[in-house]
Amino acid sequence: MFKNFKTRIASFFLTLVAVFGLFPVSTAFAAEDYPTGGWNQVATTMSVVNSSGTKIGTVYAGEGVTVLNYNGSANSAYIEYSATNGPKRGYVTASNLWYIGNFIGSRVAKVTSSSSTYYAPYGVHYAGSVSAGEYVSLLGSYDGWSYIEYNVPNAQRKRAFVPSNCLYQYGNPGLFYHYNQVGYYIPVYSSQRVYAGPDSSAYPDIGSISAADSMKVARFWRFYDGQGREMWYVSYPTSSGVKYGYIYYNA
Repeated sequence: MFKNFKTRIASFFLTLVAVFGLFPVSTAFAAEDYPTGGWNQVATTMSVVNSSGTKIGTVYAGEGVTVLNYNGSANSAYIEYSATNGPKRGYVTASNLWYIGNFIGSRVAKVTSSSSTYYAPYGVHYAGSVSAGEYVSLLGSYDGWSYIEYNVPNAQRKRAFVPSNCLYQYGNPGLFYHYNQVGYYIPVYSSQRVYAGPDSSAYPDIGSISAADSMKVARFWRFYDGQGREMWYVSYPTSSGVKYGYIYYNA
C-alpha cells in the first residue's frame, strides 16, 4: 500500500510538471513591469549596492542609466547600467542623478525581437544591434521608429533608432519627448566631434562636424556631461544622409 501511495505521489508531480510545461515561463512567473521608470544620467560618481546594501559596482558622472523603479521617500533608484561584463542592476542614491523625478521625457522598453540600430531613422547609418529580451530606455518615437539608449560592451551606452515594432513599452506612450521636432540651424566655427550620447567619456565617438557644416547643423535638446559642460542633441549632414548625435557647443 505504501508503495502504491508513493507511486500516486510521483504520478501527481509528473502531472504537474507536464501541465506547467504547457505554459510559457512568462505565465508561470510574474512579468517584470516598469511603468514609471525611464532614462537618467549620473551627476556624481557613486556606488551601486544590492538589496542588502552591499556594494556591487560603481556608476560614474556623465554615465546614462535606465531607472527601473524610483522610491522618493527612500531617496533610492533601482537601475540597470552598463558594466564591463554586461548589464548589471542595483540600487543608487536617487539624488545623485541629474534628472530624477523627471521621467516624463522617457520610458522603459523591452526588446521583443532582435534588431539593428541606426544613427538616423529609416535604417540609415548602422550603429549596432539590440537582442530580444534586452531592456532599454525609450527616449522618443518618430514615424514608426523609436529612439533608444542601450547597453554596449566596455561599460558604455549608445543612443540610436530602431523600428518601433521591435519594442514593448512600459507606461503611457503619450508622455515622452518627440526627438525629431524641427530644430533651428546653428553656426559652426570649428571642427567638433560627435558622440552617441550626452557625455564624451560615457558614449562612443561617432563622427564629426566642421565649419563647412555651418548653418546645416540643427540643434534640438540640451544636456550636460559629467563635468556640467553643455551638450546638444543635433542633426548634421553626411555623404550618406542626415545623422544624429551629440556635440559640445559653445558658440
